[in-house]
Amino acid sequence: MGFGLKSSITNMLYKQFHVLDDYDVSIVYDNKADSKDLDDLKNLLSTKDFKSAPYYAQMANFINAEGNQETVSIMVPFDEEAFENLRLLRERKSGKSLKIPEDGALASERLFMSLKRSDGALTVKDLVGHKFNLQVTGKVENYIGNMIIMSPDNYEKYFDKKIEENAILAKFDKVEDWNDIKAEVRDNPAVLTSVEVSDTLDNVNRLMASLDIIVVVIIFISSALAFVVLFNLTNLNVSERQRELSTIKVLGFTDKEVTEYIYRETLILTIIGILFGLACGKGMHYMICMVLSPQGILIDPHLVLSAFLIGSAITMVFSIIVMVIIHKQLKKVDMVEALKADE
Repeated sequence: MGFGLKSSITNMLYKQFHVLDDYDVSIVYDNKADSKDLDDLKNLLSTKDFKSAPYYAQMANFINAEGNQETVSIMVPFDEEAFENLRLLRERKSGKSLKIPEDGALASERLFMSLKRSDGALTVKDLVGHKFNLQVTGKVENYIGNMIIMSPDNYEKYFDKKIEENAILAKFDKVEDWNDIKAEVRDNPAVLTSVEVSDTLDNVNRLMASLDIIVVVIIFISSALAFVVLFNLTNLNVSERQRELSTIKVLGFTDKEVTEYIYRETLILTIIGILFGLACGKGMHYMICMVLSPQGILIDPHLVLSAFLIGSAITMVFSIIVMVIIHKQLKKVDMVEALKADE
């Protein structure tokens, strides 16, 4: 479970910022701003080579199943193909590609989980306070932030107002191209916000640093517990079987053969324990991912093979270390004293 959490946090960040989000910056501007400022912005961007996807951006709120208010970002692409080239739309579990529905909306999986409803009904409230009822028809893979994606026709249907683009996703051919104009873009009065993917990644990394501490503590404590349990049980096993071990040594068993006699039992029980531990750890890992995920963030519950292998390997190493210690104890068994003991 500990190594699974570590890999889940790493995979979550990788998938969000290197697989799902394939753009460099999101720029939101005021399309009702001074026409000169808008022209300056467009002219500035046109001096660089980049791919773009125009969309309408709006922030809203919704009430989750616990009665707490959460923020959600509404994205309405005007060019679906261009948008999907920069922002991958797919289901997390199946990996199936999604299309923006003709009726209804796509919502991030974490938002859907927060509602704890199966019918997809969602009520959002805009920043002015007006409430609107939506119908969520699909869950899109997303790990950072709550998100709703819908077509312009559906937006105008549910929100009863006309819209035009006020934001773009941009992916520059060269990172230096964005760095050259970044300051001018942000200083433009028409620009409301410009969010770089790299900045978001840095902020999330700082947020996840506290979870890394929890993971390290889990791994350390579980490792210590595994070693102590293996040592105590094996030591107790040897202590309770002094006469039996002395007898087989008298019959001619070497120290190595006596150790193998004990270790064979311990090895079988360790393997059985590992198999049960992997099954239980998988369930605990999923539960912890759901509990630890803060509002608007989904820790990827997918388990990678390395988590199983490393956990199993550590347990086997502890088992071998214990048997090395026990082997030294078995060599010192006083056969005469053990066989003289009363039945």
